[in-house]
Amino acid sequence: MSTGSTVARGARPAIGFFERYLTVWVTLCIVVGILVGQLLPQLFQAIGLFGFHSGAALATVVGVLIEVPVMLLVVSVVNRSQHWYEAKTQR
Repeated sequence: MSTGSTVARGARPAIGFFERYLTVWVTLCIVVGILVGQLLPQLFQAIGLFGFHSGAALATVVGVLIEVPVMLLVVSVVNRSQHWYEAKTQR
């Protein structure tokens, strides 16, 4: 008998939040993919025009799908923490 087991015999381990709603996440990703394809067809046209291995296609994909959301996240964090900086300047 194993003494290192943390799960009792016959008991099922609890599933996490992500696993519980996996179907919702997959559906959401599919819907977002379709919406991006409908709202930004130029993005995929640029990839098709320049090819997958060109620098322009890479810059288009990285810029639109990675850099813009990251910058929006940075702005959001700075806006939420703005009171920290204002409190330090008033001293």
